[in-house]
Amino acid sequence: MSKEVSKLNLYFSSAVKASYEVAFISVPVLVWSVVIFSLGGSPEEVKKLAAWPFLALALFSTALKDGISAFHLDTKKDKQQREVVLTASIIGIVLSTVLLTLAILKSRQEVVGLFDTFYEYVFMLVFAGIATLFATKVILIQRVYYDHYV
Repeated sequence: MSKEVSKLNLYFSSAVKASYEVAFISVPVLVWSVVIFSLGGSPEEVKKLAAWPFLALALFSTALKDGISAFHLDTKKDKQQREVVLTASIIGIVLSTVLLTLAILKSRQEVVGLFDTFYEYVFMLVFAGIATLFATKVILIQRVYYDHYV
């Protein structure tokens, strides 16, 4: 590490910065949810927003971009980690796009019914996107701001 920083400070500050960036990506969906609630909407209405799969798509897309930036060294370990992040991100992007398409068709009433666990899959994908992006951001922040490579 180029700057003298304790390990606790390094991990805490990089986790806080990564949390801010993940939260920033989630702001449009959260604002949309607050507006629906303030206009008397129900939690079921918020659950069925087509914005949730779009959020998953945004999370995985950002993880893909940051994964390329974070694991840029020409070492065996970096190449392996880059492949893992890129593979997870691409799978997440594909699944998010499929679920987004189905959610949009449902919102336009062009699909009669989705399978019963559709929204559970959407939220599992959102949480997987949050975890993937958070881990990638933490590593990227530690490498860029603190010159900390593990």
